[in-house]
Amino acid sequence: MWITSNSQLQLLSSKLSKLQTLNYSLNAYPYRTSDGAIWFSTEQGIGKYQEGKISFLDEELLLESSANFVPIVEDQSGNLWFSDRTGNFTYFNKGLFVVVPELTGITEFNSVVSKDGNLVFSTPNAGVGLYEYNYRNQKINRITVADGLPTNDLKCLYYQDEDEILWIGTNGAGVAGYDGQAWTTIDTRDGLNDNTVRDIYEDKDGYLWFASTRYQRQIREPRIQIDKVVTNKEYTDFNRAISAVIRERVSIHYHAIDFITLPEKRQYRYKLIDLSLSLNEQSSTQWNQQTLETFFESRFNKSGRYQFQVQTIDRDLNYSIPATITLNVVTPWYLNGWIVIPSSSGILILIAFSIISVYRYQLKRREAQQLRDQMLVQERQNREVLEGKNEALTESYENLKQAQEQLIQTEKMASLGSLTAGIAHEIRNPLNFVNNFAELSSELTQELLEELQDQKEKIDSDSLEEIEDILDNLEQNLSRIDQHGKRADSIVNGMLLHSRGVSGEHALTDLNALLEEYVNLAYHGLRAQDTNFNITIERDYDESLEMVDVVPQDISRVFLNMLNNACYAAHQRVQEAEEGFTPTLWVSTKDVSDQVQIGIKDNGAGIPEEILNKIFEPFMTTKPNGSGTGLGLSISYEIIVDEHQGQIDVDTQEGEYTEFIITLPKSSEPDSD
Repeated sequence: MWITSNSQLQLLSSKLSKLQTLNYSLNAYPYRTSDGAIWFSTEQGIGKYQEGKISFLDEELLLESSANFVPIVEDQSGNLWFSDRTGNFTYFNKGLFVVVPELTGITEFNSVVSKDGNLVFSTPNAGVGLYEYNYRNQKINRITVADGLPTNDLKCLYYQDEDEILWIGTNGAGVAGYDGQAWTTIDTRDGLNDNTVRDIYEDKDGYLWFASTRYQRQIREPRIQIDKVVTNKEYTDFNRAISAVIRERVSIHYHAIDFITLPEKRQYRYKLIDLSLSLNEQSSTQWNQQTLETFFESRFNKSGRYQFQVQTIDRDLNYSIPATITLNVVTPWYLNGWIVIPSSSGILILIAFSIISVYRYQLKRREAQQLRDQMLVQERQNREVLEGKNEALTESYENLKQAQEQLIQTEKMASLGSLTAGIAHEIRNPLNFVNNFAELSSELTQELLEELQDQKEKIDSDSLEEIEDILDNLEQNLSRIDQHGKRADSIVNGMLLHSRGVSGEHALTDLNALLEEYVNLAYHGLRAQDTNFNITIERDYDESLEMVDVVPQDISRVFLNMLNNACYAAHQRVQEAEEGFTPTLWVSTKDVSDQVQIGIKDNGAGIPEEILNKIFEPFMTTKPNGSGTGLGLSISYEIIVDEHQGQIDVDTQEGEYTEFIITLPKSSEPDSD
């Protein structure tokens, strides 16, 4: 076994327990010829190792620059080729070096093989693809992408003698195969690990190795089937004679039956044989260039009998048995080029025949027109009947939809009624105690102040002043307890009114103050539920905004629903967003002529487009089970649109933000419904 390093040649023998190093400075890798000799290039010249002996060529045999030449390939004639990789080539034949000036232009290549009396060079770095040199007639042919290569940037070559296929490893386009007639490409879609293949090797079992992927060429004949032939009519039964007219378009459709080739890689070739030719001429008819099209289309300019043959070529360059059909192409009578000149009686008969023909044609035309008119009338009547039925169906659908909405509303109200009734029962009693005892405590505080005034002469001034301050603070605290207790009672009353389908009382309301109150309520409520919750709040209130005629209990419910949703969405995005994301809530009011606009915006994940038109439907929610009822936006829509004759607009971008814009009239009448 020979082993090469950067500058040494080493021999590993079964008789040796260690490597034997031969101290020769190598110019390139050595090359093994078919007779078992190892050729190598050194600074001392060109050497050969054979049968345990190393010898160098006589100096008189060497070229002037032979020290720079390295062995690259052995051709089928036994010639050993050398190159200095600067455009100079020579081969060693019968003890002499022969210079090949025709290859001077090939200055860069990375692989070379001998194939059918030709040398094939591959070029890297998107060069010119392949050079094919016929050293018998001394001609060079270039093969590029235009000839079928998948790319001009090539890595390696391997010629499979048994199958006569040239395999080409490429940079980024997989492996190309060429059998002299057709090309194939194998890439990652066919199982390659990588589309860049730097080496190809065939093992003793006949497997090809492409870099690190083992590949075995399948010798299995694909099949092809002709589906139909279209002339002035369509043929699918090919046992019948297929006729066509010259200058008429003919198309033949076919498909491959192939289980190893990707559909987009299946290749076809066809030929059209003129059966009027001799057998030798027929056999010499050439196949067309390979194509991926599954049909043939042409026009015939000559009558006669033609045979169409088509083959499919699979991934491994196996060719199917041709599928064949025969076409009879004829010339119509009006193109035959002969004219009959009739006699005078014949002319009269011809005129009479023409008149009769025209009359019959006009009669048939009128009958056809009458039939078309009848069909149009019938079609119009049918259309009117269908339109009437469609309108009736549409009306029935709308009635059903309204009934469904009323049923949902009824069920929702029943559910909310039960809920709020429970709340009223559980909360109102302790709330009444709070309110009553707050009022009673306030009265007791007043009585204590009056008694203190009567006894102030008995108390020193400092103590009296301290007691009065304490009683004053107590009075203020009791006043706040009474105020917020009544506020809580008002909220419970509003919930009961809404559950019963009854609206609260309209009142002139400061929307800036109401919105700010519920911003704080939503924030502190969520902070109480989750200590990790936090959000930046940006406010933009229109200070010129006047009092607006609304139902404050209902509008506050809308604010609370939307603020809770916005805070929830922004906080949820914190769990998934990139580092540095800051959840933010924007609230704003704006005076717009006779209307007021309230904006509530968050930088959460937005609303998906597929559910955007459903968000105001009852029980529609995107929150996990148990986290939301799906009634908040539905109730908000009823309050704003149905009760206050306003509108709600949604501006959202998935993954970026959501903004609800509420528009209310400054003065609105209660809904009569």
